[in-house]
Amino acid sequence: MPKYFHELTLSKMIQHHDFTYEYSDDHRAWKNGRSERALINEQLNKTGWTDEIVTQWNKYAPKNQLKEI
Repeated sequence: MPKYFHELTLSKMIQHHDFTYEYSDDHRAWKNGRSERALINEQLNKTGWTDEIVTQWNKYAPKNQLKEI
């Protein structure tokens, strides 16, 4: 497995992303989560939302962040 988050595939980024980072009291955890989300969004801007990515997102995201196909 790659050492850095930005080296992961989009699918793996979604799998390993902390979707609850916004609720963290630890500023480092919040900052890392925000950075991860920015990298995911950057990849999504390149590829767009495919059915496969939506399915992957919905598998790991909390109910309040689900996407529709």
